[in-house]
Amino acid sequence: GGGARARLGGGGRKVVSVGRQFQESLDSLMGMLHTCSPHFVRCIKPNHHLAPDDFDGAYVMRQLQQMGMVHVVKARKQGFAHRYDFDTFIARYGYLREGVECDAAKLAPYLQTYLGSASPPAGTKTETVQLLGALAAADMFATDGWAVGTTKLFLKASHQQQLEVARESHLRRVITQTLTKAIADQDLASLDEAVARAVEIRLTGKLVEEAKALLATLREREKAFEALTEAMEMRDVAAVEAALKQAAAVRLEKDAKKGAQKVSDAKALLTQLKAQQVASNALAAALASKDVKKLRDALDAAQKSGLNSGQVTQAQRMLEGLKTKDALEKKLAAAAKGGSLAELTQLLAQAEEIGLSTEAARAAKRRHASLQESAQASSALQSASTARDEEALRAAIERASAAEQNQAAAEREKAAMSAELATAKELLAKLEAEHSTVLATPPRGGAAAARGLPTPSGPVSYV
Repeated sequence: GGGARARLGGGGRKVVSVGRQFQESLDSLMGMLHTCSPHFVRCIKPNHHLAPDDFDGAYVMRQLQQMGMVHVVKARKQGFAHRYDFDTFIARYGYLREGVECDAAKLAPYLQTYLGSASPPAGTKTETVQLLGALAAADMFATDGWAVGTTKLFLKASHQQQLEVARESHLRRVITQTLTKAIADQDLASLDEAVARAVEIRLTGKLVEEAKALLATLREREKAFEALTEAMEMRDVAAVEAALKQAAAVRLEKDAKKGAQKVSDAKALLTQLKAQQVASNALAAALASKDVKKLRDALDAAQKSGLNSGQVTQAQRMLEGLKTKDALEKKLAAAAKGGSLAELTQLLAQAEEIGLSTEAARAAKRRHASLQESAQASSALQSASTARDEEALRAAIERASAAEQNQAAAEREKAAMSAELATAKELLAKLEAEHSTVLATPPRGGAAAARGLPTPSGPVSYV
């Protein structure tokens, strides 16, 4: 009744108590912890007043002693503080075997002691015991105090220190050799790796400083090499000059592998680009002047510099056009002095097609008009002579005489026209004579016949 409604709330909703909420929160936290691997961290205060950059050593040591950390460290040192699985151990220290020589007879006691057999099966466990035995035989590692388990190697702090000393000594020797070789080869990748390894093991000295300086130089040379490559791809004079200046600053030409060749190629390209620039300017001037000699010289310079652009094509077309005009003008000049009508007609058509308008073209036109008039006059003379038409012949002779007087006609055309005129004039004189004879002769029958009177059949008597 009323109690149930109270637990459900005034509106029939279920009321969650504080205890229930706490339980759900705790269950959620425990579920989260079970899915993780929690680590407990003990915080140590550096000083009393919690100020930054203020380390109080005595205060910190007192805290470590009070929380028992000093005893824990001592206990760890007395026991097997370092435990490696065999794969991890071989990966970290396996290369130490390279610098240690040891025969099988010296390794046999260690194999027998730690593996129970002088000839155990191959594997990382056997390799681990062989490595430690070889180091121990060379007085680089303790002969006892370490243990070999089923899956792990157990070492004390002193053993770990001996291994690290041997490892660092080996790394210093190897890295020193690598640095020396990388400096001699001047290879950026190998030198970068060698310097990084030297820094990792805190290797110092003159050799390392030399390697670092060379590495910085090689990096600058690599930047200069890339800048040269980019500028050469752009084929821009200013960019190539700037890149060559950068290359000279880092002495890229001293890089025998690729730098020297790149600098040489860039210089050759710069010379070519400058020559092309000069050739381009010469082409522009020649195009503006429309001079055959300038165009020919500019095109020769462009060909020598390897310039191949639209400007070259334009200059070639203009040169061909100017050559065509020049050749045509010479032909027109020659034809204007003695060319035939057909030849002049053809040449003038070509001149009109290319828009040639020079004195030679105008002289050829005058010669063409004269020859054309002479041809027409000659044709009229022939037609009138064939028709034996006195009036037409007289008009043709007058036209031919005018054509003969044209100064543009050559001597041979004048001579031919004179001969035709002479023939035509002879024919005209003959026709005029015949016509006069016809007019002077009376018709048969005399005046009577002329008047239409009967003509006497016999002799006429005038008595």
